[in-house]
Amino acid sequence: MLKIRYNIETLQLSGWTDNEAEFDLLEDSKDEATKVLDINKPDANDYEYYAYNGTELVSSGKQPPIPRRNLFNEIDELKVRVKKLEK
Repeated sequence: MLKIRYNIETLQLSGWTDNEAEFDLLEDSKDEATKVLDINKPDANDYEYYAYNGTELVSSGKQPPIPRRNLFNEIDELKVRVKKLEK
């Protein structure tokens, strides 16, 4: 079970919980509604990447941020691996 809170106009999610003990924490407001869905929580870190289309969760079109890479550290790690392979 998953309880979601979403904006009535945009259908964008503004909160979710799959912990039934926390269901009371997500409440309706002037511009938002809540709904309990008989689904598992999506494999995502944040609800902002989903919207509610009236029957199910759908991708909101937003993309999760791409983590910044530290190329210098990656190069150093590769050098260590190459040295181990050369032994």
